Amino acid sequence: MQIDVAPAGEISGALIQASSSTRADGAFAIADLQLPTGRVVRKKADGGFRFDSLPAGTYVLRVQALAHNIRVDTLRLGDSVGLRLTLPVTPMANDACGFSTVKLSNEHRDGSPIF
Repeated sequence: MQIDVAPAGEISGALIQASSSTRADGAFAIADLQLPTGRVVRKKADGGFRFDSLPAGTYVLRVQALAHNIRVDTLRLGDSVGLRLTLPVTPMANDACGFSTVKLSNEHRDGSPIF
């Protein structure tokens, strides 16, 4: 992960291939930021994400590029500077036909149902 300075109150970034510095294949990115008041989801076709007007605090960022594994990071945002991130993501494994395999579940990790 590369971290650069961004304007105060901002968490933004781009998803790149873990094996290089190029944008993740498929480029489409989903970013989910856990806030004290709930979650905010952003979807962007260029492989980036951006959250503005955030108060200082600790955030959990969950990102995924199309056909790539999910990445989860805990971030600390200060009062005077924001975070501009470059996050490497790894491609999902392909099956014998060349399709990415996706495991779907109707349960949380602790076994409780998702509704």
